[in-house]
Amino acid sequence: AAAVIYFISTVPVAPLHAIVVLPFDSAGVPRDESTVHVAFGLTDALTAELSSLDGLRVVSLTSARWYKEAGMPPAQIARELDADAVIEGSVFQEGSRLRVTVQLIDAAADTHLWAETYTRESGSLIALQMEIAEAVAREVHLTITPAAQLRLASRPLIDATVQEAYLRGRYYLSLGTEPDRRRARAA
Repeated sequence: AAAVIYFISTVPVAPLHAIVVLPFDSAGVPRDESTVHVAFGLTDALTAELSSLDGLRVVSLTSARWYKEAGMPPAQIARELDADAVIEGSVFQEGSRLRVTVQLIDAAADTHLWAETYTRESGSLIALQMEIAEAVAREVHLTITPAAQLRLASRPLIDATVQEAYLRGRYYLSLGTEPDRRRARAA
């Protein structure tokens, strides 16, 4: 048994070259209207942050969203999009606190490579999305360039009210209907 454990722990994990970030779920049944825009914003920002890292191909949010809405299992989505791994997540808000759970799943084996839960104040979303991107980069064994490290380390302060309005507007705009575009402008 000790030899098996030693062997398993010393087998290097192959670096991932392509990843798909599935739209984060808004916790609650039915979909929690108070956090659906936060889930959308985190998915969008995480996709953008990971896309900016050298050595990792990230499937577009448009494709990821279409496949998830089609109801396919994550492993099948990854196979069809030629990705090595899938990132799934969920957002739950209670008062001013957010709980974000993120999972990195090996597409071929359909097993967890990494999972983490973050609990933060809702006003610290930008710092949180950068922290998650950095953690995922470490888990997929990317070498983060000094420029990327500097960008990920800089966590600008943004007023929580402004951030909330921006995320709501981006979410409603993404829905693509005229009533939703009006809601976006009003956000």
